[in-house]
Amino acid sequence: DIAEAVYESALRCGVNLIIPASFLDIMNPYEAELIVRAVARGLYVTQHHIEPLGVSHFGFENYWKARGENVEFSYGAEPQRVIEVWRAFAGKWYEIAGDRVVWQTGLRGKGDRSIWHSDKSVNREAAGRFISQAFREQMDIIRSVDPRPAPPVTTTLWAEMSDLMADGEIELPPEMITIFCDKGSRQDMAEDFYTTIRTPELKTGIYYHIAFWIRGAHLFQGIDPAKVERVMRSAIDRGDVEYAIINVSDIREHTIGIEAAMGLMCDARSWNLQDFMKLYAGALGAAYNQFFSAFASTGEGTFQDGDAVLLMQTLHFIRESEISGRINDDDWLCRALIRYGIDTPDTRRRFQRLLELKAEEFDFIADGVSPTAPQFHRFNLQYQARQLANLYRVCVAILLAIDNCADDELVIRAVDRFIALMPEAEYGKWENWYRGATKANWHELKQQLINLSNKVSE
Repeated sequence: DIAEAVYESALRCGVNLIIPASFLDIMNPYEAELIVRAVARGLYVTQHHIEPLGVSHFGFENYWKARGENVEFSYGAEPQRVIEVWRAFAGKWYEIAGDRVVWQTGLRGKGDRSIWHSDKSVNREAAGRFISQAFREQMDIIRSVDPRPAPPVTTTLWAEMSDLMADGEIELPPEMITIFCDKGSRQDMAEDFYTTIRTPELKTGIYYHIAFWIRGAHLFQGIDPAKVERVMRSAIDRGDVEYAIINVSDIREHTIGIEAAMGLMCDARSWNLQDFMKLYAGALGAAYNQFFSAFASTGEGTFQDGDAVLLMQTLHFIRESEISGRINDDDWLCRALIRYGIDTPDTRRRFQRLLELKAEEFDFIADGVSPTAPQFHRFNLQYQARQLANLYRVCVAILLAIDNCADDELVIRAVDRFIALMPEAEYGKWENWYRGATKANWHELKQQLINLSNKVSE
């Protein structure tokens, strides 16, 4: 039911291509059904950059487990094992999607990280050579399973792929569409987007985050349509128009960002920001401008709800360290404090004051929405502003707890206020909407902190 609603929403926005799910294992018939239904709707389908030719590391492991073997993905040491799975998955994708498939190629590591993090047969120094070799082998597989004269093929320059491209370390097949990416946490295009010289034979497109997990907007919209316009027009000006895809995470929460991006992708010539905001904001245009300006700024862009989850996990890590008696300052969670520029008590105090002020701004915006306003605005603007105020106050409590200026009970009470408001957004067809919020699972995050606090006190 949800897949059908997603596809209908996509089509209403003018979408003609979709990644049905990340980490989709087409060998599982229940997951393959997502592709079947998308194709039945007339959509093209493609794969996420974590799964070239449809093969994620988890899909690779499942393939061999089904054959009674536990095999680790090791492209440098056992390339034939990897190629066999690529070939099997590609064949299945074409069998199900046929001429509606747009191929994704590449070589990434487990859990959407660089290949050398999980595949020790490939080191950073040799990564460009291995990735270029993977491109050639994947192209051979595509030609063997897809009879179209020129099957559409893409590669996504996400994270380390952007760096390798900028450094000239990877060799792309000429028929491939090169997809430039933004830096998800900032939602600005990466350096290679600006430095790569476009040539007539180079086919290019973009991949852009309207939402981003973890250090970005997830359960709340966070990107100003004006910024979406700047990015999209910049891509159009550079001729990156062969392909465009947006990562939206959720649809309901990001309606305005999705509609702005799709309007520009479909017809940038006639798209106008003022007319767009009149349509979606109505009389609340000034309030929406205030909303998108109210987010606190950090060294990583604006502070979104994904960042709040990361800050809560940092507090969990600190409590775990107190229990074990070992504090590892190099842990990635503690590095979050450095990333946000709040790694000292003084910088944390300044950030607390900023979050308190911004929370008041969000409350002011929410208070300005009339009870008789359209239901869309009461959720999309009023509810989101109120919850972001609550969430920023959760983060203030977390920062106080990190510096032992308050106990964990203050954090727990703040989270309770945030959770208590969720039912206001779960009405009508949206009943129980947040039961599926397992990434930003604040019920679980709260319970974990309670458990850790109890252990510390013991």
